[in-house]
Amino acid sequence: MADIFISYQREDRKVAEALASSLELLGYTTWWDTRLGAGESFSEVIEENLHAAKCVVVLWSRASVKSRWVRDEATEGLERGILAPVKIEEVKPPMGFRSIHTASLIGWGHGAQETAFVELTADIKRFVKPSVVESKVSRTKAKKEAVPAPAFTNSIGMEFVRIEPGTFMMGSNEYDSEKPVHQVTISKGFYLGKYPITQEEWQAVMGENPSNFKGKRHPVESISWTDAQEFIKRLNERESCHGCHRLPTEAEWEYACRAGTTTAYRFGDREEQLGAYAWYWENSGKKTHPVGQKQPNPWGLYDMHGNVWEWVEDWYGPYSSGAQTDPKGLNSGSGRVVRGGGWYDDAGNARSAFRDYWWPDARNLYVGFRVLRTIP
Repeated sequence: MADIFISYQREDRKVAEALASSLELLGYTTWWDTRLGAGESFSEVIEENLHAAKCVVVLWSRASVKSRWVRDEATEGLERGILAPVKIEEVKPPMGFRSIHTASLIGWGHGAQETAFVELTADIKRFVKPSVVESKVSRTKAKKEAVPAPAFTNSIGMEFVRIEPGTFMMGSNEYDSEKPVHQVTISKGFYLGKYPITQEEWQAVMGENPSNFKGKRHPVESISWTDAQEFIKRLNERESCHGCHRLPTEAEWEYACRAGTTTAYRFGDREEQLGAYAWYWENSGKKTHPVGQKQPNPWGLYDMHGNVWEWVEDWYGPYSSGAQTDPKGLNSGSGRVVRGGGWYDDAGNARSAFRDYWWPDARNLYVGFRVLRTIP
């Protein structure tokens, strides 16, 4: 029998499946009515697994709060003192469950290191003995680290990380240019370069290297937004795919940078910690550095903070205040957005929400880019 019984409504199956997979990677066993054996009764199997579970995780959504079955399963967990409720949509839990601490996976990007998921596992550990879990985690982690592999590698060795769809709050209240904070849904998953484009990769595609700070693994710089578009055009031709590579939109970039976090940086709000994650004015020595030397974000992306600014697809302009799905920015403008801060900038410019712009044909010693690859 499984450690954790996941109660959900069928409309929320994808979230339940992602949650089960993430918990199982940590060494838990889960049951979420994935299959029945021949001749088994659905209600009997549910009851048997529910009674045997050490923890009941209920996913509250607009659909599940109306479900009698989900409420009954949640009641079983409540009466046994093993209930770990989770909101996956902004709803009020049913009467009788509102006074219980409820974790939130709203906007969860399915990452095991995201703050929301970590908080949920802390709740679960109250019911499933940590000693059992931790021994499994150690074995799982060792097995994963023994075979490191990117999600996707193209013909010239560019590594990409798969980013799953999700919802997040974009922007901040720090500067007017970052306001208003607004909800954005990224409806389709994508691959994003694990690192900014390196000089070695640029040379392989373009046949030359315009960078000032030379080094094969250093990020390419001194390239314009227009130059980046030419690189992408040639890369698509080389990979024999029509439009499969492009710059990320500004929303896709911030979603990937945040990796489920809501703080100023992917690691928190304290500027003094930035040196472990980014090359910026205080530690760069006034130059770029090879990619991948600092700590990655929770989704395995390196140098999202610092080293070089990164061109994105959008024209620069004010944000819309309403909730949006897959926003692409303005249809025209004078400047293209750059993100992430660079070796020449102070810590504030490296924040996840900070945005600036340059003219599309401008070239600077501190601006490069990162490539997105679409998922068919």
